[in-house]
Amino acid sequence: MIFCAITNNSGKNPVSGHPRVSPQAIIKQQCKLTDSMSTIEQIEAAILKLPPGDYQKLVQWLLDIEYQRWSEQLEQDILGGKLDTLAQEALADFESGQYRVI
Repeated sequence: MIFCAITNNSGKNPVSGHPRVSPQAIIKQQCKLTDSMSTIEQIEAAILKLPPGDYQKLVQWLLDIEYQRWSEQLEQDILGGKLDTLAQEALADFESGQYRVI
């Protein structure tokens, strides 16, 4: 299945703090979908049928997932040294006085 919920013990999203709502459950409930629904076109059609409140929950869930994935990728890049050169350049600029207070 395409959608899945990320869970933790609190029952809330760690980023937004919103209660966890499985988009899969929302879509199934509102659009009467089956587990065999798997194509993007079918999912898009189902999303278009969602009531505004459920659509907002789905959007928030997707944004939370995107933020979490971005955060994990950034952490991996930092640990992998991919940002070391940029960090060294920033520190050198700071130490040489080439910065401004914002």
